[in-house]
Amino acid sequence: MKTGKKQFVLALVALLALVVPGRGEEIDRIVATVNARVILASELDDTVRFECFLNGCSQDSVTGEDHRATLERLVDQALLEQQMENTGFVHAGAQDVARRLEEIRRQMPGLEAEESWQAAYSKFGLTLPVLEERVARQLDLERYIDQRFRPTVFVDNASVETYYREKLVARLGSNAARPPLNEVRPQIERILTEERLNELLASWLNTLRSQSEIEMP
Repeated sequence: MKTGKKQFVLALVALLALVVPGRGEEIDRIVATVNARVILASELDDTVRFECFLNGCSQDSVTGEDHRATLERLVDQALLEQQMENTGFVHAGAQDVARRLEEIRRQMPGLEAEESWQAAYSKFGLTLPVLEERVARQLDLERYIDQRFRPTVFVDNASVETYYREKLVARLGSNAARPPLNEVRPQIERILTEERLNELLASWLNTLRSQSEIEMP
């Protein structure tokens, strides 16, 4: 074998040694790309497990459609995170993440002991670093969306009164006692604000998707 060809073969073998997993290991395949940002199968699996953990569902009940829906959410998340990069957004700190994890823990009865808490998330194949990473990204998205859209949302009196009359009172029925509008106004305003935020976010995500290069299987 000529020297040049031998060196090429050796270099190729060395490269393969870096990228080919050992026996028994799985290749972390790409399940989507968003403007060249890769979403791996491991990220999808972690997210499915995280959502099951939060919602208290069985992993055995997760369907292919559920995986697809989670992947769509990861695509949206990637689009939003790419927008964050250009805004000087301040990401959630360790204390913020710890506080949110403590909130999650308090909402799940019987997890006061550290051993019970660890057993609860380990049951879903999660580790504390994965939990912290998912919660940090969740906090960032919430704050970014809030900062971008909430200042633009205004709920007028007419909308509040319409919701009160057509939804709240109608749901209570004619024989039920009707709470005074002024008592439930703050609650109605919060509901309408969240609805409007969701509408604005959905519209913006549609725009971002139309302007992006997204590849999914």
